[in-house]
Amino acid sequence: MEFLRRHLGLILRVAISATILGWLAHKIEWAELGRRIQLADPAWIVAAIVLVGITLVISALRWQILLRVQEIALRFLPIFQVSMIGQFFNSFLLGTTGGDVVKIVYITQLAPHKKSAAGLSVLLDRVIGLIALILLTVGLSASRYRLLTSTAQSAQALWTFYLIAAGVAGVLLVAAFLPVLLRFANLKRLEKKLPFHERIERISEAFVRNSRNPGANLEALLLSFVAHLLNLFSQYAVARALHLDVSFVTVATATAIIYVLISIPISVAGLGVRESLFVLLLGLSGVSREGAIAVSLIGFSISLVWSFVGGVIHLRYKNPPSPPKSQSSLSPTVADGAVP
Repeated sequence: MEFLRRHLGLILRVAISATILGWLAHKIEWAELGRRIQLADPAWIVAAIVLVGITLVISALRWQILLRVQEIALRFLPIFQVSMIGQFFNSFLLGTTGGDVVKIVYITQLAPHKKSAAGLSVLLDRVIGLIALILLTVGLSASRYRLLTSTAQSAQALWTFYLIAAGVAGVLLVAAFLPVLLRFANLKRLEKKLPFHERIERISEAFVRNSRNPGANLEALLLSFVAHLLNLFSQYAVARALHLDVSFVTVATATAIIYVLISIPISVAGLGVRESLFVLLLGLSGVSREGAIAVSLIGFSISLVWSFVGGVIHLRYKNPPSPPKSQSSLSPTVADGAVP
């Protein structure tokens, strides 16, 4: 009973993924799916793999910018390594925390005297990436609004996305006023009475430091747009590899909506939900079930390729030795990967 209580969420997600995949397996023509995958153009597949790799590099650059805002100056290589390790655990860790917690553990080892700020940078990196994806998806969905609302199911998927976007906007609005609220003396006194108030205060300071650097946040946001566009082009390359007669905007719109919706942790790594949404949204443009599922499976397989690369990095990664306590996190040491 204790096992069931502790793992109920995971059990439900596995059940949802298994149920949807079982239903799709019953509905598709396996021979046709195999034929489509077998006839895929390898040149377009390679292009898709390269594009995803470039997005991972850009994502690491974005994180480096946010770390510098927190006065944590690390070389690009260790940041990229930790980012790839997070990619690995995002794909293969079945729990609810994913790779972000793993990234926090590794980055705080690289910046042991700025743990709160380093941990917050992971959250901010995720939030800025999500903001860019939502803004991009709003624009794409507006250009395909009539098509996306042509069936009850697709309209439900679209409005679920809009609901998530509104929720994210509300949270960001509250966060924007958080530094102002914290300036009030009563809240400061209340903060000091909370458990772990020193850690909470350091996180608050890191948040304020980030809010005072709009230029860095804008740069990170622009890099996020570039990364997401390249990721969408990667999925389009997969569609071209499968010889599907669909436009970039069609594939990009469906993919962007799906990326946001599968961020809701109701399945294991989006399995089942992602495939059913591709069937639904690409089906609006005449793509068969087999073609849509092939797009989903190959796209997911490409992300797994880079996740395995992250796994290799994880196996070969060596934790840096802790620098002397007299050193600050900005000290140019080889041990913590700081910029010389």
